[in-house]
Amino acid sequence: VIDRPVIDIILERLKHAGAARIGVNLFYRHPMIAKHLLGTDGLEIVVERKLTDTGGPLVHFRHLLTGDTIIHNCDILSDFDLTSALEHHRRNRPLATLLLTRNKGTNLVQIHMGRVVHFLRHEKPGFQTYAGIAICSRKICDFFPKGKKIFSIKEALTAAIKAGQPVNGLRIPGAWYDIGGPRAYWQIHNDLLTGKIKLPGVITVADGKYIAPTSRIETEHTDGFCSIGPNCHIGRNVHLKDSIVLPGTQMKYGNYRSAIISSKFCLPVK
Repeated sequence: VIDRPVIDIILERLKHAGAARIGVNLFYRHPMIAKHLLGTDGLEIVVERKLTDTGGPLVHFRHLLTGDTIIHNCDILSDFDLTSALEHHRRNRPLATLLLTRNKGTNLVQIHMGRVVHFLRHEKPGFQTYAGIAICSRKICDFFPKGKKIFSIKEALTAAIKAGQPVNGLRIPGAWYDIGGPRAYWQIHNDLLTGKIKLPGVITVADGKYIAPTSRIETEHTDGFCSIGPNCHIGRNVHLKDSIVLPGTQMKYGNYRSAIISSKFCLPVK
């Protein structure tokens, strides 16, 4: 996002919240990411050969789940105060605390008296959205389904709720993005570079145009916001408006607006 790998932003935020040991579960392009993370203090990497959903990876890191553990999805960025959320969890001592936002269509939950009572398939009045960030006590391991390597974390949490264990919901106001799709990836750049939001660990620029120092830009036709990654060459006959140019892109001509662009594709998002 703009100038930093998302995983670096998340790791920095976890360390700021006090995480001494961090486990990272990899699958897609794991050699590249593992090489990038090489030498990071306190980091343990597991590479999955087959995806095990959102709960299976916790089995790989069972030995790390000895106290209160923050679980953070890799395509989530927010300005949520993780330190305050951790303090809230420790004051109330539930089995888990799910951070909540409000976003239609994804990971819907029903809350009653501050507790999660159901994971919903469809929207109901007063629904909340699990934000992809949770704090779990070590007792979560007791609710991993026996003999299953592939399972959702919601399966373990549902089992805990049925057993009478408290799973709390904590609504935190602020900016939240699930950038697992092109439209949301474009939106976070738009909001950062037009000054609508600020996120910890991400730079912003006053004029809404970020150009990596290693890129060569010949065009004078850039309107709205632009994020141009490293090692790009943008020719004088290129027009850009509200667009993201990915690292290493070479462009001689073209008129692009509201798009994500590389040397191999142009993906319009509006």
